[in-house]
Amino acid sequence: MLNNQKIAGYLSIASLALIGLYMIAVAINVVSRYGLNAPLAIISDMSEFLVPAALALAFPVAALSGSHLSLRFLGGFLGPRVTRWLNFLGRLATVVLLAVITWRLFHYAQYTLESSRASSLRNIPLWPVWAFVTLAMAAATLATLFAAPAETPSADKAEAGLE
Repeated sequence: MLNNQKIAGYLSIASLALIGLYMIAVAINVVSRYGLNAPLAIISDMSEFLVPAALALAFPVAALSGSHLSLRFLGGFLGPRVTRWLNFLGRLATVVLLAVITWRLFHYAQYTLESSRASSLRNIPLWPVWAFVTLAMAAATLATLFAAPAETPSADKAEAGLE
């Protein structure tokens, strides 16, 4: 069965593969442009697809691996009970922010579909990539909401009287 870390690992590999594919395409374009004096227009369009998709995959990875930014130094001063409340409030703020971003991305994806927005050079429709980015952000929002919170071992030890 897949756990959060395995899913995050697979998404990380997919994101890195997209970035790697884009890097190879740019290298080929550089050789083609300067070596053969024949730039490849499709490479510029690829950036409009690969970069947003690769970056969008990083958000669910961060949510599933519990690697969102957190301020744990306050917990040492304020105690384990306050630490749990701060973690809860931070998680809630993250969920709200990701939900707003997802909502705005949904409207942008809808706009790209309705207005027939397309890539700069080859006129490839942009809505599929923005629909994918929206789904990735929705996954990040749900993962942040439902994934098990990151443990705070020092707070648990202090409450148990082990420190």
